[in-house]
Amino acid sequence: MLIGRINRPHGVRGEMRVEPLTSSFDFATAERLFIGRTPEDVTEYEIEDLRFHQSKILLKLVDIDDRNEVEGWQNLFIYAKREDVPPLEEGEFYLHQLIGMAVVTEEGRRLVW
Repeated sequence: MLIGRINRPHGVRGEMRVEPLTSSFDFATAERLFIGRTPEDVTEYEIEDLRFHQSKILLKLVDIDDRNEVEGWQNLFIYAKREDVPPLEEGEFYLHQLIGMAVVTEEGRRLVW
């Protein structure tokens, strides 16, 4: 499931600034995340540290210790396994659950994109 998008490196020790693409941060308990352009083309990484800073996520991965290592990762997406993320409350949805669904107004008119 889609978690966020890498904005840029943060500092010089391999930390990165991530724009969250979910309003639920339950994924913060995951031990591993996946980074790539699409869910089918990702590399798995172990989380060393994850914290929140000014509406962004600061993420540090194990064995990624230099700013230059993450310099080319801008705009890559971060994913988590669905089983690593607890279910949401009733009436709440993750973004990936909405993809492909029809949008209908309260009057029953279907909106087309």
